[in-house]
Amino acid sequence: MQELGPFRVNNDNKTLSRNQHAWNNVANVIFLESPAGVGFSYSNTSSDYDLSGDQRTADDNYLFLINWLERFPEYKSRLFYISGESFAGHYVPELAATILIQNSYNSKTAINLQGILVGNPLLDWNMNFKGRTDYFWSHGLMSDEVFTNITRHCEFDDSDNNNVVCIGAYDAFDPGQLDPYNIYAPICVDAANGAYYPSGYLPGYDPCIDYYTYAYLNDPAVQNAFHARMTKCGDFDSICPLPATRYSIHDLNLHVTTPWRPWTVNMEVGGFVQQYKGGFTFASVRGAGHMVPSYQPERALVLLDSFLKGVLPPYSAVKAADKIPVLPGQPEGVDFDQYGGFYYLVEAPQDASSKPLLLWLNGGPGCSSLGFGAMLELGPFRVNNDNRTLRINKYAWNKEANVIFLESPSGAGFFYSNTSSDYDESGDSKTAEDAYIFLVNWLERFPEYKTRAFYISGESYAGHYVPQLAATILSHNLYNNRTIVNLQGILVGNPYLDQYKNVKVVSVTDT
Repeated sequence: MQELGPFRVNNDNKTLSRNQHAWNNVANVIFLESPAGVGFSYSNTSSDYDLSGDQRTADDNYLFLINWLERFPEYKSRLFYISGESFAGHYVPELAATILIQNSYNSKTAINLQGILVGNPLLDWNMNFKGRTDYFWSHGLMSDEVFTNITRHCEFDDSDNNNVVCIGAYDAFDPGQLDPYNIYAPICVDAANGAYYPSGYLPGYDPCIDYYTYAYLNDPAVQNAFHARMTKCGDFDSICPLPATRYSIHDLNLHVTTPWRPWTVNMEVGGFVQQYKGGFTFASVRGAGHMVPSYQPERALVLLDSFLKGVLPPYSAVKAADKIPVLPGQPEGVDFDQYGGFYYLVEAPQDASSKPLLLWLNGGPGCSSLGFGAMLELGPFRVNNDNRTLRINKYAWNKEANVIFLESPSGAGFFYSNTSSDYDESGDSKTAEDAYIFLVNWLERFPEYKTRAFYISGESYAGHYVPQLAATILSHNLYNNRTIVNLQGILVGNPYLDQYKNVKVVSVTDT
């Protein structure tokens, strides 16, 4: 009623409006009241409420699913996913584990589980405490003095439960009257006369919807329609900021396969995403609070759709933003597409969709691939002697391949870093890793090249860059047991391979 369902309760507490970003646009969705005693769920045995816990909840949910599939047998072989938020960071993986164990124990697929999706998960209480502290301070809600006092006296482990100094340090924090589930959202003002109203306006979100929903679900006619007896809220929720999730994921020590990068909706950044070996994916949703589908329903739906398709969320807007309509001084009759950033892509004028992808790296070390490779050697243009206009290079390599000119290492040409220490950490291995990360992210922007034959070429000191990047690509492909970059070969001209063999040593003996 407030997040991903097909309806929203209107402020008259009686009527409903359609949610155009409901998740049943892309899947058949079950909303389960869990554990026993939450919402419309109940037990005829009062002792069941005393026996609650994560494993009991998982077992109860598994039994529900098995019985439900007997009522709806058409779903027995259907792809099945589990999703949730907050403390469902416990419920979802524990139910998934229970399903997999039961499938294995019974030597059959009782439930065809394909994946899990958890939003703002509470994974570890201590990491959540640490993450919330970082979040409040980094977003300007907590003073430096309070932050320093907390981090000095708290261990962020179970010992803090009895640490009086730590508890006192945290009690000194006063966030004021704001919504802790979305610190930038308006709040619902509960007036002295019993009325309530939003303190401000946020498109698509009404902070008073809790009141509307509570009143609606307690209407006897509504409960009768749901075949329900009663409604109440479960006291299992928590505030789970992104830093807390990061700390918990870091503890898993997973290998990154797709580095942190933006994903897009309607030509703007919808959030950021990173993927790890085995398919585990961590994504943020920009502008969302704790209940993501409430604050950002369209972005939540795009994220769900990508999850169900087994792909990372889209990155299309950046590609469009990188397109170069025309270069200053460009001659007429140019019949190929070109894109730029700290790279320069020139696609083939004919059959670009079937031709391979070639990466060009200049040497130096530190020479610009745009300034030398693209403009002086194999690129589509030459600069005329007026320093302003361009002419066509009829021997350009993009006649045979789609060519990327990459500025590398950091600091070469148009390539820069916002972190000055990056320039002090340069070296062949770092250059190869940076180029690999660029390629993986670039392929998310240009997914049509993901399976395309890929080649690396260069000259001079690229006799180091090219083979080391090739080795890095092959290592990652092998480690992840899949072809992330479809490397087919390397080509190096006049390579600088060995500093000693590169120079002929002449020994002069005095006579």
